[in-house]
Amino acid sequence: MNLLHQSIHAQNSFLHPTDIVKPFYDKTVHLDPTTRMQYIDMKFWLPGDILSKTDKLSMAHSLELRVPFLDKEVFETAKKIPVSNRIGKKTSKLALRKAMEGIVPEAIVNRPKLGFPVPLRDWLRTPASDIMFEEIRYSGIDEIFNTNIIEKMFIQHRSNKGDYSRRIWLIYIFSVWYNLFIKEDLRQLKSAVL
Repeated sequence: MNLLHQSIHAQNSFLHPTDIVKPFYDKTVHLDPTTRMQYIDMKFWLPGDILSKTDKLSMAHSLELRVPFLDKEVFETAKKIPVSNRIGKKTSKLALRKAMEGIVPEAIVNRPKLGFPVPLRDWLRTPASDIMFEEIRYSGIDEIFNTNIIEKMFIQHRSNKGDYSRRIWLIYIFSVWYNLFIKEDLRQLKSAVL
């Protein structure tokens, strides 16, 4: 299922995600798989996703957010913890959980990791998601994306035949951005020329 419009896909000029990450994996060939993944997370996911989002959202509300586990000294100490003490078969942050046993209630120590989830999967199965599809359909991204495939994803998601919530959300956000910043700039440019 190729989301890109055929003319864009034919150019085949896009980097594959592994092309971007490969140099970082090559640097860490001497490390164990867990440490390699943690290194990739530090270089990509933390700065490019979770840290930038939390920073923008907290600053937008005049909050100063701290990330104590990324303190240089804490990080350098944590780096020395053997992999077998960092993660377990079914849990992360094993060393921290063990250190907090007897200090913090057991229900908290053993609670599964939880990020900042929103019920996106469920939201996109409601009739309200029709508004999102209409935004995508009329945003002009049909020159970039195959909207027939996007429509199939919506149908399959709504009928519980697949979970396309993340893809649909990303396409929706892109279509809003495209409409606001690309199409609007083109409109202004055309009106300035006329």
